Amino acid sequence: MVLAGALAGVAALTAAVLFWLAPRAAAPPVPPAAPSPAASAAPSAADFAPPPHSVAVLAFENLSGDRGQDYFSDGLSEELLNSLVTFRDLHVAARTSSFYFKGSTADTATIARRLNVGALLEGSVRKQATHVRISAQLINAMTGFNMWSKTYDRDLKDVLKVQTDVATEVTAALQATLMGSTAAHMDLGGTENPQAFDAFLRGEKGRRLSRSKARDQEQIAAYEEATRLDPKFAKAYVGKASAMADLTNYLTPEAGQKVVDQAIDAVRKAVELAPELGPAHAACADGLTAKFEFAAAAAEYEHAVALAPGDAEVLRASAEFLSSLGRFRQALERARRAVELDPLNPETHGTLGRVLFEQRSYRDSIAAYDQAASLNPANNTYAVFRGFVHLAQGEYEAARADCEIPPINWGNRTCLAIAYDKLHRAADAKAALNALTAVTGDTASYQYAQIYAQWGDLQQSLKWLDMGYRIHDPGMQNLKADPTMDPVRGQARYQAVLAQLKLPD
Repeated sequence: MVLAGALAGVAALTAAVLFWLAPRAAAPPVPPAAPSPAASAAPSAADFAPPPHSVAVLAFENLSGDRGQDYFSDGLSEELLNSLVTFRDLHVAARTSSFYFKGSTADTATIARRLNVGALLEGSVRKQATHVRISAQLINAMTGFNMWSKTYDRDLKDVLKVQTDVATEVTAALQATLMGSTAAHMDLGGTENPQAFDAFLRGEKGRRLSRSKARDQEQIAAYEEATRLDPKFAKAYVGKASAMADLTNYLTPEAGQKVVDQAIDAVRKAVELAPELGPAHAACADGLTAKFEFAAAAAEYEHAVALAPGDAEVLRASAEFLSSLGRFRQALERARRAVELDPLNPETHGTLGRVLFEQRSYRDSIAAYDQAASLNPANNTYAVFRGFVHLAQGEYEAARADCEIPPINWGNRTCLAIAYDKLHRAADAKAALNALTAVTGDTASYQYAQIYAQWGDLQQSLKWLDMGYRIHDPGMQNLKADPTMDPVRGQARYQAVLAQLKLPD
């Protein structure tokens, strides 16, 4: 099951949430429950109109007395959220935005407004040995009243008994018309093995930490433990594939392609086990993109969005891919929808910034990158992206200022090599290029092509595009839409490389 048999009590919780949020016939008025202690000054209908049937799942509080168990309570909350996302009639705030308020003292009204939802699901988890207690409550953000609450006590060892209990509870809680799809979705891609689920949650925790080669390898090991314990755990194969994709950033092109092949094998296993799991098809598309199989990737992205239209991560990945193909209208729709679902995630605003940049809406792009940067001031990535927008507008001093923000990495150096050249600081431009070369070697072929194109050395730019195609440099998928490559578009060799990529129209 999606929450694992060990946490199957939460499946009934999902069913109850759906019952409260789903449209149903009018019922006699019921006296309101007492307002949640967290609620104060709930927003009125006059000035707050969230989408109908909208909900956010806040991070459940870990009451185990061991901060090392945070991964369990966080993972439980996220898996419940993922279960709700599969229902087309629900608007579910994405994880990053919902978890933004973890540990916060913000009241219900404030959280609901910032997430633009009509209901909040919050709760707590107390896990001790083989026992877990899950308490949850659903709060109406418009009134501040507690709509529903329940506590589940479960023995993690008796998985089959838990499943039977939950099935009975779900049947009693749900309307008959909703039961069939609910049961199907809550089993999708999950496991009945509590140890496998625990390993999976450890892998998911690693996904949200800062990246490093060692951390990626630890994450892969956790997912592999999950699939060893349950070879039919589709979501764990998807997690493994995503971690492998991150690992390729630290490998040579040859080694990276071998890992990409392994990642594709893992995600194809996930698709075989759970054909209706949208994120599995998105991960498959990501692997196919790395193999330059763009037509097949396009089909997988469309399948992923059709299966998971409310998944912000699926929408975001699809938007970036569509933008690279020049399908800007559709890319913009999906990027904006991702922002709606995950408004406090800098990555969704970053994706919107990229789509706007590639369609040459530069001012709007800068506004999106500004928003992304404001949500994560410690990350200079969005300042670098904004620097490239300034370059495209001829605002070279602004680009330099953005791209000199530390820490200096390959993105900064690419931007600075161009900005310094435009500012007639040839020695500094060459030094930035040399520093990039010393760290990345041939693996930054696409970045060298960008630099030489902007320097006006078109032949060198085209030479590096040829190299980028040979080594499957991931940057090559941006060739069609990237404004930085505009100086070489009229060259026959550019057109030849573009034709070799076989990007769909």
